[in-house]
Amino acid sequence: MKLKFNELQKTSLAQAVADRILGIIRDGHVNVGDKLPPERQMCQDLGVSRTSLREGISSLVHLGVLEPVAGSGVFVRMAYPDAVLKRKMAVRRMSREDIRDLVELREGLETFVAELACRHATKKDITGLEKQAERMERAAGTGTDFNREDVAFHKFLAEASHNEYVVMVLDTIIPFIKRWVETRGEIIDTSLVASIHRKITEAVRDGKPEQVRAAMEEHFRHTRSMIAVVEEKEEKNG
Repeated sequence: MKLKFNELQKTSLAQAVADRILGIIRDGHVNVGDKLPPERQMCQDLGVSRTSLREGISSLVHLGVLEPVAGSGVFVRMAYPDAVLKRKMAVRRMSREDIRDLVELREGLETFVAELACRHATKKDITGLEKQAERMERAAGTGTDFNREDVAFHKFLAEASHNEYVVMVLDTIIPFIKRWVETRGEIIDTSLVASIHRKITEAVRDGKPEQVRAAMEEHFRHTRSMIAVVEEKEEKNG
């Protein structure tokens, strides 16, 4: 298979390579599960060095858009438009407005998700949530891997909703909130966050949407207060 790439400009070649690969995914030249053309062909078609090509591909591998398979090549892992959204969010600096908008979206969506989980969660789902809540509590106590366990909890919760579109949307949004949090983890009250997630778990287990809404409201009050602290520090530091 030979794909037609126009030769790229000399500026920001690695970024341009990544954008062009997203373009061929968008245009349907390659689909999820397809293998990218050979490295030599792509270098010739794009007019770039192997170094620039590899850097561009590496950035998409990091985002989960592409996946290298040893001895086989590089394969498309994520469909458009998810791939494009991840790329855009990764290359831009998240502003205060970005964070506020994402938190607002996430609050409405995750509250709805938790209410769905109250109605649809199976015994297996509840067991998974309980175990994940325990992992968060342990991580809060040790101070290690808390962010990772927090992300995992919300994925468990989304899956407990048994709505595949909810899972896809949250899978796209959560990493960008967490990326921002990771750089400011020292201000997170991990014990408080873990206790709130325990409340969410118990409400889902007991099938009580009113209680799960209250726990979610508490969760996002803490999130907004954390954002306010960061903004105040950044203003003082100029």
